[in-house]
Amino acid sequence: MKDKINVINDNLNDIIALIIEERLKQAVEELAAIVPVQKEFYSIDEASHILSISVYGLKSREKSKKIKLIRDQNNIIVHYKELDRYKKLLLK
Repeated sequence: MKDKINVINDNLNDIIALIIEERLKQAVEELAAIVPVQKEFYSIDEASHILSISVYGLKSREKSKKIKLIRDQNNIIVHYKELDRYKKLLLK
């Protein structure tokens, strides 16, 4: 009797593992299909995060004319084309 219970338990564990594996695959596929929304302008904090440099580093690159920042009222923003251009410059 214990052998039958163990066999049934093992079969149930295998079925549950397969169901979980299939659901995880579906979740990964759904997440891979999500494309982040591209904004036209990024704040200086977002731009520094995207480029993996500090805000200070981004400002100093503006002073050396490597990237163009836009000062808009109390905000400093970066156009997405400028961000892409600088990313390509970094990858060289």
